[in-house]
Amino acid sequence: ARSHYLSIDAQGPEKVFVASVKSSGSLWIASCRNGVLVGTSKNSTDNTFSAAGHYTLIRHLQTRFGSTWRAAYTSLLRHMEDRDISIGCELVTRCLGDHASVPNQDHLVINAVLDRKTMEALPPSALLHLQREYGLVIPGMFVFEKAETFLEVFDRFRFDSSATWDQVSAAMEHAAWRTVPMPYAELHSQILEGFVCYVMPRPPDWPGPAPAPASPPPAADLLPTLSALSEECGGSLEALHPAIQSRLAQMGVPMRTLEHAKAGDVMAMARSSREGHGAAAWWAMV
Repeated sequence: ARSHYLSIDAQGPEKVFVASVKSSGSLWIASCRNGVLVGTSKNSTDNTFSAAGHYTLIRHLQTRFGSTWRAAYTSLLRHMEDRDISIGCELVTRCLGDHASVPNQDHLVINAVLDRKTMEALPPSALLHLQREYGLVIPGMFVFEKAETFLEVFDRFRFDSSATWDQVSAAMEHAAWRTVPMPYAELHSQILEGFVCYVMPRPPDWPGPAPAPASPPPAADLLPTLSALSEECGGSLEALHPAIQSRLAQMGVPMRTLEHAKAGDVMAMARSSREGHGAAAWWAMV
């Protein structure tokens, strides 16, 4: 990988190198059909994990928008359906299994936005839109004009097991051409798992940081955290699933699963899988 990264620098200034912060949790994917969220997880299409992703998304919108969260939720669904996109997320929780370390808060990280028509990932601008409009968490990104610059910083911490998020992110930000901040330590911990790296065309411009959100009036129907609900269920994943379903049903926010997807979606996934699209086809189906 190192030699491949360095070969990218020879492509000239038309390309930039992106190091995206990796979060470790459970894959959760969502889109929208007829105004209703369609969600699934890598574990199954209708289980605790798929329901927990929807629950965590709604609670995030409640804390971000307060009493107006339903309008934000409806707007997000409309945004996904009108553009025919899926969002691929990492569901990072304190109660659904051990992933590297226990996070400080249950949260969703929107890792990618996929065009369901072409089965291609959209550029980071699509992630930045979700962050700005809905306050959704997206990966921290460090954008470098040369891969060599990233590797120089990376090598300083590569074998340092005591290195913290604050130390690594400060060094990366100092050396990067552009950055997208992430409240990683607040949400997760000081333990950084790593980076997902890729190359993209150099954008003509890069937006500044999203403005700090105002403190909204509290939502009267604020859900307990997923971990708190899990404790009410005695820590049982089997009991947590119907508990989530009951809470969301009371609030009138249904979620369809792939069992309810249109036959055309299933056929499109099967056809694309034969053509070798793999995971992209799975995302597009959702």
